[in-house]
Amino acid sequence: MVPAFSRAAAAIATPPRRMLGICNNLGLLPEKFFPALNSTGAGYTLSPYLEELQAHRNDFTVFSGVSHPDVDGGHPADNCFLTAAPHPGSGGFRNTISVDQYAAERLGHLTRFPSLTLGVNVSQGVRSLSWTGAGVLIPCEEHAADVYRRLFLKGSPKEVREQERKLSLGQSIMDAVAGQAKSLQRDLGAHDRERLDQYFTGVRDLEKRLEKSREWEKKPKPVVKEKQPVDPDSPAEYMEKVRLMYDMAALAFETDSTRLITLMLDSVNSPRSTSRGHTSRTATTVSPTTGNLRRSLCSWRRLTGNTCGISAPCSRGSKEPGSREPTCSTSP
Repeated sequence: MVPAFSRAAAAIATPPRRMLGICNNLGLLPEKFFPALNSTGAGYTLSPYLEELQAHRNDFTVFSGVSHPDVDGGHPADNCFLTAAPHPGSGGFRNTISVDQYAAERLGHLTRFPSLTLGVNVSQGVRSLSWTGAGVLIPCEEHAADVYRRLFLKGSPKEVREQERKLSLGQSIMDAVAGQAKSLQRDLGAHDRERLDQYFTGVRDLEKRLEKSREWEKKPKPVVKEKQPVDPDSPAEYMEKVRLMYDMAALAFETDSTRLITLMLDSVNSPRSTSRGHTSRTATTVSPTTGNLRRSLCSWRRLTGNTCGISAPCSRGSKEPGSREPTCSTSP
């Protein structure tokens, strides 16, 4: 069944599968989020947080007691949320490809943007959920207004030509650097050649993206009725920034501009914020933004016809003594 409200519905015979990966690195109060230990299966009793989503309980599944083996080291583990690379806090750590980028390599050509990497109050250059096949961090876009412009605003003919020129220049630079790198191969040891192979893999991936970008520059962008958002001035307006990013993700899916999005909610890097009359370090003692989550689940169901999974993995990796065994509280 084609989603009735999708702006890309006419062009899609079967609803595509989409992925939205969200990491709130200060987590949620587990006793408020997870169903009771003895409440599993389709008829589980909703927890206090999940009661806010009562109308959508058939659209999501909650997993508890799951973790990434050997992903340890405290908050540096945030970067391994979608990679599962072991021991992120160790010296010489190198990340691996994140699942969104793995999917983008195979599905990204179907949309204008292979993926979107979003964030709120992110420690730039340090944290991200998206990582390339060579283990390189993909920076988060933190301004909803900039995301909106990328998605929906078409530049003037002069600006389009300039963008095409930049893409061609980028290709020329890639060609020159790749040529120089190849000349080094014969003089390198086995370990360095392996690193150089990783570099060439990244180069080839970027070349493909540059070519696709040139093609999309000539195609019109979707038109939406929503106006360009205004970003809050202060990082302390955390909840409003989160709401705007949820809205951008919904619009991107609704227009089929991309099918893969990650969103890093960097609560660790956020100042104290106020929500529902409580002043707190973000997301530790206040309720989650359930209104936004309700809207997101509704959009997900409407756009895909699929159920949505919600998980809250332990950022410290291995299961601790006395922690919950894996359970699944699921929709029918």
